[in-house]
Amino acid sequence: MIRSHRDVLRVRRVDLVKNLQCFAEMLDHLESVKVIFENQRHLILSEKTIFDTARAFLDTLQRCGPEAYPEFKNALSLTNQHSILESLRNCEEKLLCESPVPQDSTVLLSSSMSPPGTSVVNSPDINPRHALQPYQVTSSPRGFVLIINIEKFSRSCGLRNRDGSQKDVDALCEVFTSFGYSIIVEKNLTHDQILQTVKLYAERPEHGRVDAGGLVIMTHGLMHHLFGSDGQLVKLDDIVNFFTNKSCPLLARKPKFIILQACRGDERDRGVLVPEGAQ
Repeated sequence: MIRSHRDVLRVRRVDLVKNLQCFAEMLDHLESVKVIFENQRHLILSEKTIFDTARAFLDTLQRCGPEAYPEFKNALSLTNQHSILESLRNCEEKLLCESPVPQDSTVLLSSSMSPPGTSVVNSPDINPRHALQPYQVTSSPRGFVLIINIEKFSRSCGLRNRDGSQKDVDALCEVFTSFGYSIIVEKNLTHDQILQTVKLYAERPEHGRVDAGGLVIMTHGLMHHLFGSDGQLVKLDDIVNFFTNKSCPLLARKPKFIILQACRGDERDRGVLVPEGAQ
């Protein structure tokens, strides 16, 4: 959802929480036009009071794509909530009038100000509609981060243990906690356990209440594969596929990250000599 539409919902939030109705019908419409997913609809409707339902509805709506706001207004029209629809339109006009006129980014120099031999070229106008909108990551917690660290390997697989890797886990936990994330740590998982753990993480219903998510896996690896503690290879594609919009709808249209710390082959990176004093 673009910022101007989020601003309307923010300004009208108190009125919307008090007066919104027909959530089931509106959610049916939003799901039919693929603005929200089935799991999101169930989570919103599972709230205990109508006011909590309204809050969950608005919070979810603001995390959806650019079509969320116009389709929300269509849903209001379909459910005959015309007074709310009119209040949103009035708010749009008011905010538009209050918006400062953007200053021309082009600086024109008079001939007396220009250095000799310098020609002045006007920079092209920048269309603010094309500017990327930042993700709104403000939930508490910001999201859930799953950290999988394979430190010990079965002797039969011939892989060396990754002694000392717990220090990396501790450092990551400190960093992500400082960012406001909730951390889940799993250790020394086999091939099957890795896939099952990541699958269950991607399906967590709590993702519907947060704004982001992340996965960190630290182990040995090969190109496009990771080793489980049993020496069996896990395909990277199998990991990534758990986080598609279809497989993980509660994190759809939200920022997600996957961090892999693993070798991708047998060649060693010998580094590069840097001349003294180089920056």
